[in-house]
Amino acid sequence: MKPVSEQELEALVGEARLLVGSPLQEVVLVGRDLALGHWTSEGLKWLWLDLNSVCPLMMVFPSWPQGFKKKSETKPIRLFLRAHGLNRPLTRVVRDQSLGRVVRLTWGGDFHLEFRSIPRAVNLILQNAEGKKISWSKLRPLGAQRKEASPAPESPLFRSPQEIQAQWRAKSVPSSPKGKSPAAPSSLAELRRRLNLVLQKKRRALERVEVALTEQKESPWRSLGKWLLQHQQESFSRLKELPEDWVHRLKVESGLAWNIENCFQRAKEQEAKLQGTQHRKEQLIEEVRQLQALMQEGVEVSALESALASHQKPAGSRTPSRKDQVRSASKSSPRLRCRKLSWGNGQEFLVGLSARDNLQLLKQARAWDFWFHLKDRPGAHGILRRERHQEVSEARLHEAGHFLLSVQLGSQLKPGEVWALTVAERRFVQPIKGDRLGRVQFRNERSLVVKT
Repeated sequence: MKPVSEQELEALVGEARLLVGSPLQEVVLVGRDLALGHWTSEGLKWLWLDLNSVCPLMMVFPSWPQGFKKKSETKPIRLFLRAHGLNRPLTRVVRDQSLGRVVRLTWGGDFHLEFRSIPRAVNLILQNAEGKKISWSKLRPLGAQRKEASPAPESPLFRSPQEIQAQWRAKSVPSSPKGKSPAAPSSLAELRRRLNLVLQKKRRALERVEVALTEQKESPWRSLGKWLLQHQQESFSRLKELPEDWVHRLKVESGLAWNIENCFQRAKEQEAKLQGTQHRKEQLIEEVRQLQALMQEGVEVSALESALASHQKPAGSRTPSRKDQVRSASKSSPRLRCRKLSWGNGQEFLVGLSARDNLQLLKQARAWDFWFHLKDRPGAHGILRRERHQEVSEARLHEAGHFLLSVQLGSQLKPGEVWALTVAERRFVQPIKGDRLGRVQFRNERSLVVKT
């Protein structure tokens, strides 16, 4: 369960203020929870303090929560409360704004309880009229807390006190034994509990989508492409003017034309992804609103059952884990690492970066694609992809050969050198079976001489 925000804590404090004027009648410890029973005109209501270190809570229940047993544990904190607060009216409930998540309660004007609902720093401190103090855990000084960004009450991410209670019940009430499937919902309360679990999942998904939208909007691919177009003559000599994050996206060895095309291609992909993510966000907001409406009082059981059935998966189905997806993807199609040169007319040139990449390039190539390799020297394989019967000019073959040399040799490539390459159609190139170095046999080849 996600910890409550400051806005949600303020709503919970508002619920506790409704008990002001009611005398304290019972003090019960349930594990790490403290339940304080106050007598009201509607009967005994319980102010519940959950001292969970990750998600501390303060809630008000109109009756004792089902699934919990009352225990009369004789711990010092319970004895101190009974000795100094029993039968005294609750007079004050306030939240310390400077300390953020600190709530103070007072009984009879001089008996105080301080509840520090700060994740990883939870504590409960009692002080009587004589100034004697007792705490749940070791006292530590608190400084001013930084202001947190929390969803506004009208936001779909904001949880009402009733929703928080439902989430807390789903987390805290013991579930069915391991290995047994949960029984079909037999009551309105069970239906609400299960729908609330669905609502939690939708909220978490909405948060992840909003984070993804923020990251995608900050992508500078299009701006970088425009900058390269404006400074074509001196782009690579003025890289120091660019932000460091932009420079890392460039591959100087691939040339200016490749980098410009790559930037705009990445920008298009990013914008399409952004549009899809925005659509998913709108879907999730609508689903959260519908589920919130179903959680209100007065909704018929049939409507709850129908909504629950629409969000449940068919029996026996299981969503594959991330590990399963990665393993399946690696078995079916290993990730290809290569350098790419595109011309935009259905032709592109790919150069493998390892023996495995070279073999994968060969397997993916079509019979009419061209295969390139440095003559009589081990190194990278290149595949020039084209449409069937599409002509490739001699100038383009030389450009592809030069790109293969730049990828394989990098800084070792010097101006004025002459290199011989072997070129053949893919149909005439066969990998040597069982060879892990990526060697091949070929025929009907031609020589291509490239001058750097």
